[in-house]
Amino acid sequence: MSGALKATSVPTGTWCALSVRLGEVYQDLLQPYLYWGYLQEDVLLGNLQTCLQPLMDSRQTGRSGYDVISPYGLPGLSSSGVFMLFRNDRFVNRLWRRSADAQRVLSDPNYLVWDEWWGTLKDPFPSVIARESKMGRLRTILADETPRRAPGRYDVHFWGDDLNVVANRSLVACWRDGAVYINTARDYHHMPCVGTAPPSLGAAYEVCLMHIVKLKHGVP
Repeated sequence: MSGALKATSVPTGTWCALSVRLGEVYQDLLQPYLYWGYLQEDVLLGNLQTCLQPLMDSRQTGRSGYDVISPYGLPGLSSSGVFMLFRNDRFVNRLWRRSADAQRVLSDPNYLVWDEWWGTLKDPFPSVIARESKMGRLRTILADETPRRAPGRYDVHFWGDDLNVVANRSLVACWRDGAVYINTARDYHHMPCVGTAPPSLGAAYEVCLMHIVKLKHGVP
């Protein structure tokens, strides 16, 4: 418990500078793994395997996956502080060194938005990923671009959030059998975790992760 409390006390600026470097900082601990990643504490995780497995390397089949997996589905959003997954190899783990802002970020305790796209830095981490991808040295995918088909079920979306909570105050997220569902209509009684009916008619859909953007601050 003390370790968990201590982890939450890390300043935002320090974590921003550390998160994209975890692959290199903890290379010994990560050695057995094909991928590594990070996420924020305001994310609900569902069945990640459904969304991520088709995008990753497979030792069983020899499939070559992507080097960088971002949860957003819009061009330019190639890195997020919310959730990221990286191939565990030397080139990918040292991508942060290719940022012209690296030394500035590492020497400044303030949050400079190095890990995302919306700050004032000239060369944040998303720019590095986009540049290396354009030059063909990196395979990157915006995971929310393509809904995944769960075996024997309906399409599963990678990403969900509560940004429409003001227009839809009945927003509900729930778990069932390791999956997360969110409703898209005011009537949430037909969600598989709340009522008895499966998702249908747009009443609810499954997501692999849900970002709590507004509700964590309270609903006005």
